[in-house]
Amino acid sequence: MKNIKYIKSQRLREFMDFYGITQSELSQKVEYPREMINRVYNDKQDVSKNLLKKVTETYTSLSADWIINGTGQMLKSAFFYIFSDWKIIQFYFF
Repeated sequence: MKNIKYIKSQRLREFMDFYGITQSELSQKVEYPREMINRVYNDKQDVSKNLLKKVTETYTSLSADWIINGTGQMLKSAFFYIFSDWKIIQFYFF
């Protein structure tokens, strides 16, 4: 059974793992202490409002609603299509 106490930290970890973002990379990118990122990543504490704000401002396609409530998709509708004669390529960005 999952520890629902830190469900937001589990969702942030899922986002990081999906994109291959390391704890060090996230720490540098959002300017947040690596030790705190490590505690969140390893379910020692939940995502703070400050960390959530920094992460969603940096990774603009990440849905704060998904992190907080688990509703909707992990990524916002932040994608575009490139059309060609023979295929459609879909890109997500953050």
